[in-house]
Amino acid sequence: MSNAFRKHAGTGLGTTVDAALARSLSGDVRKILLQNISTNPEQPRRHFNEERLAELADSIRESGVLQPILLRSVAAGQYQIVFGERRYRAALLAGLTEIPAMVRELSSEEAAVTAAVENLQREDLNPYEEAQYKLTLIAATLKLDPTDVPPYLRKLHRNLAAGQVPEHPEHVQQLERLFKELGGSWRTFAVHGLRTLNLPEVILSVLRSGQLEYSKAALISTAPPQFHERLLREAVDEELSLTQLQERLRHLSPKPNAPEGLTRLRSHLSAKKLDALPAEHRQEARQLIERLNALFERTRST
Repeated sequence: MSNAFRKHAGTGLGTTVDAALARSLSGDVRKILLQNISTNPEQPRRHFNEERLAELADSIRESGVLQPILLRSVAAGQYQIVFGERRYRAALLAGLTEIPAMVRELSSEEAAVTAAVENLQREDLNPYEEAQYKLTLIAATLKLDPTDVPPYLRKLHRNLAAGQVPEHPEHVQQLERLFKELGGSWRTFAVHGLRTLNLPEVILSVLRSGQLEYSKAALISTAPPQFHERLLREAVDEELSLTQLQERLRHLSPKPNAPEGLTRLRSHLSAKKLDALPAEHRQEARQLIERLNALFERTRST
């Protein structure tokens, strides 16, 4: 990935991006007590490899924290991490009480953009984290709410593919400039990158909590939905490796498919729906239910 974001503050990508970068790339470094620092709950990156964290902690014990982290003020004497959470965690692990930091007055949006730019320089992002950070930059560049970006990008991509002139042609130019810096194509991101964000919510919640690596979350998502919670629980509680998890998936026994029409029938079997039937049909339905119950009772007793 290009480091153009880090080389200069003016990217031409939008005032929000430029302002955040201009206010974060230089300044005085000072020591801040670790007890006065909190992490950002909206940070997409939740999982930190424990072995690598321990290695960094060992290095910090020997040489200290070599690169300052970036903080923003959230209250008097209280700070929130913009970027550098891994160094913060390692400093805690190393037994430090303070850490070198730059402190900036940043809005939540500016902090999110700055964190995205910084973290997208890293080599160890998983696809989910990368997609989230790119989403943040796209939202800031186009001045959209992040939740509106995925459907907007898909629609824009479809319109262009159909030869239609977009409602906001300047957005296409802004996206082209942004992805020239990021690498890749915004159209590829619209088609493939956004899929990364579509994992089932039950899986995403565990992934966001940092209890599960992305590779395992993606693997679990390929299993039938009725097994997701069980596999998540086993993967976390038993600390399964990816190979072990693959083995569990191979031995799953899916429930047999329901007979055709049974699912639809179940949706109709409620007192409210039965009462809504005309009297003659309601009586017929109740007789059918009684016959089914009698049939199952006879089968169970034999």
